[in-house]
Amino acid sequence: MSRGEDRLIILSDYFPRRITEDNYVDIEAIEGLASGAEALVYGPGVVADDSVGLLSGLSMLRAYRSATRIPDGGTLETVLDAELYARWSENKALFMPHDGSVERKRPAYAASDLYQAAMNHYGVQNTASAYRVLFASFEDREDDRIDARYRLDVNVDRKQVKAFEVDEAKALACFSRTVAVLRKSLEASQEGADAWDSRDMGALRAYYDRTPAVDRCWERLINQRTAELMGAPDPYAAAPMHWVGAVESAFHSRDTLITHLPARTILTESGVVALMVERGWILRRVH
Repeated sequence: MSRGEDRLIILSDYFPRRITEDNYVDIEAIEGLASGAEALVYGPGVVADDSVGLLSGLSMLRAYRSATRIPDGGTLETVLDAELYARWSENKALFMPHDGSVERKRPAYAASDLYQAAMNHYGVQNTASAYRVLFASFEDREDDRIDARYRLDVNVDRKQVKAFEVDEAKALACFSRTVAVLRKSLEASQEGADAWDSRDMGALRAYYDRTPAVDRCWERLINQRTAELMGAPDPYAAAPMHWVGAVESAFHSRDTLITHLPARTILTESGVVALMVERGWILRRVH
């Protein structure tokens, strides 16, 4: 992306992809781009820092675990309607047949466990090859790394953690959406990987149009609830503009920055890319 004399180099990857798949990455090209950039900007996101001490943290962990469970000895079967529970059971039988404890977890936390089990089942991962090479290039350039993620400093007491339950309606919607799209999304992921590897961006855009993303809604709900307990604003509402602001501030003293964004964000011109374009930045494919 560019605006005037400022240049933001964006590297990207397609993921999830199979752990065993040989994904070609031009290491020398990435290292060359990294060496020509004055700083690396971390991709956007929300980071929840735990500021409690060890003993307090252990106490809060016990309270947190209690908060993840359905109260009064309930199970997912008792809190879900019959149709949704049947779809959940089908997914659980495929991805985590021997995990009985998940049946006692609240829907948002059960969705998280199901996601990780499905990733393991299909042998796919969210780590990106170009991302790893890029960050390795800045391993010895600590002063040239800019963490533009929105940081949520967690400072809640045990009493608050006991009230950590996320909104039931939102948690149920998250659970239902995860059960509905998880299998379809991961089973179709190889199609997206093939389009990316062949540099057929038209095919990849079409793939994104018809294939829903698994949005890790449980993580969003947990961080939003954490912020609510602390009287802080919604971190996910603030994170995109926080990132854009950090990037534009960095250009006050630099001319060329480099970052890494997911392929879906770039090709659909959504998220921070959309915000940058609105602010006069021009997105142009180079490689």
